[in-house]
Amino acid sequence: MIEVRVENERGPERRARPDPSRDRARLGVLAEVSLLLASSDDHLTILQRLTEIAIPALGDACSVYVVDPAGSLQPVRPPEMLGTFEDPIAKIASRIVASCTSELADRHIAVPLHVRGRVIGVLTLLRTEPYDADDLAFAEELARRVAMFVDNAMLLREVHAREAALRDEMTRLETLGQIGQQLAQIHEVDEVVKKVCEAATALTGAELGLFFITGESKYALCGATFEESAAIAAHDHELHPTLSRALRIDDIRKMTSPANLGVLGTLARVTSFLTVPIKGRRGDVIGAIALAHSRPGAFDVRAEQLVTGLASLTATAADSARLFREAHELIAALERSNRDLDHFAYVTSHDLRAPLRGIANLSKWVEDDMGDALTPRSRDHLHLLRGRVQRLEDLIQGVLDYSRAGRVADEPVEIAVGELVAEVVELLSPPAHVHVGIGVLPTLRSTKVPLEQVLMNLIANALKHGGTHVEVGAEPVSDGWELFVRDDGPGIPARFHDQIWGLFQTLKSRDHVETTGIGLAIVRRIVEAHGGRAWVESEEGRGATFRFTWPRAPLRSRSWDRHFPRG
Repeated sequence: MIEVRVENERGPERRARPDPSRDRARLGVLAEVSLLLASSDDHLTILQRLTEIAIPALGDACSVYVVDPAGSLQPVRPPEMLGTFEDPIAKIASRIVASCTSELADRHIAVPLHVRGRVIGVLTLLRTEPYDADDLAFAEELARRVAMFVDNAMLLREVHAREAALRDEMTRLETLGQIGQQLAQIHEVDEVVKKVCEAATALTGAELGLFFITGESKYALCGATFEESAAIAAHDHELHPTLSRALRIDDIRKMTSPANLGVLGTLARVTSFLTVPIKGRRGDVIGAIALAHSRPGAFDVRAEQLVTGLASLTATAADSARLFREAHELIAALERSNRDLDHFAYVTSHDLRAPLRGIANLSKWVEDDMGDALTPRSRDHLHLLRGRVQRLEDLIQGVLDYSRAGRVADEPVEIAVGELVAEVVELLSPPAHVHVGIGVLPTLRSTKVPLEQVLMNLIANALKHGGTHVEVGAEPVSDGWELFVRDDGPGIPARFHDQIWGLFQTLKSRDHVETTGIGLAIVRRIVEAHGGRAWVESEEGRGATFRFTWPRAPLRSRSWDRHFPRG
């Protein structure tokens, strides 16, 4: 409820006699004001027009004051005074805002624009003839309508401002997202540096842009003249971040205290300046984006936010490019090392086999030359010598096979595993008393040679150490197939379940079972290279089941020795 304070120097309030012409004038003002309020949401322009409509129907002078966001009263239009009136309107308006009450005097009316429990402005009317209570009631009705309009207009403006801010934010995020996608596809540090510099300069409208990464001796410059480029190139050794947080300066010429703005800040045409550090994964500063403009105040908060977001993307892109480069260098070094090792293995096996073959041939020549003169014991020794030579050749071949295991280059093909196992069994030619059962096996898309080698080694192992029955089968698992080779041999004690997968590891003397001790090591290496695992399930005296997993989808091919054939 708005209180009314009446100030009448001539005693009790006078009530004027009804005046039809005055009523018609008021109705005309209300109608015109209603149309005016509905015509636009620009409340300042509407209020200025209102002060014109109110004269002379409501007074000789009219003024509207609006409370600004800081709480101060601001005139929409300077009050127009008549005759010898003094200018009391500003004081009256301040008084009305403080008291939140209407004020009626002989020659002025002041009414607060009151809405939602707060005063948002003051409407004042002045004239030479006295005002009465009817004038005050009409002014309050007019103020009520104006206050609702102003409040709605200000709310609408706030909504529009928030919508604009949201659109700007969406645009900023979309732009940064697009830049992030582009940076994610770049794997060269030089390209990252160039792209970031161009993006930062374009997003902020900067005249000059500089981006550099410390420790890389790499930088990019956008918008510079030949002389400016030469000046920065002459001081590129000074390109290092000087700040750990963003810095925005509207006019470097008005700085009261000197600041180290880097190389870009020394150029003559630079006035506005913005720099944002690039921080790595560990929080250390690894570079900076610096922007400049010849116009004062060229960079606002939004520009700083944009560059800060870009700096975050840049840190990730720079780290990724650096890691990508390091990975390629490591891969290249590994490939060189593998080639060297393959060459060494091939040359070594060839050089070792040559004298072994000579020893075998020499023993055969001795046996042939001696003929019947050779004693049975000596003949056995020569046979034993050739057996040891063959074993050593097999060991050399096993080492060569192990060094190559898991590195494939042939293209994946559809493999009927059942047919592949049948071919392996036929190649191994098991003894007549041993039965090899082949269960229901899947069809896989994989590289054939590695899978064939795994199956051959496991089946050969079962035939060599097993009993009278060998079974090959498969079971589906979540990410592929689990294949197994089961035998009914003497079994393997639990304490040896890990040991048997090592190089040159056998459970029986080589004089009892001819073996190199490399086959299972090759199996595990090939299986693990294809993303699977190999293990054994066995108890002493109850046979053994060797299991391994094989993926449904083939792995990407890796390097394989194409240059050195088996010796």
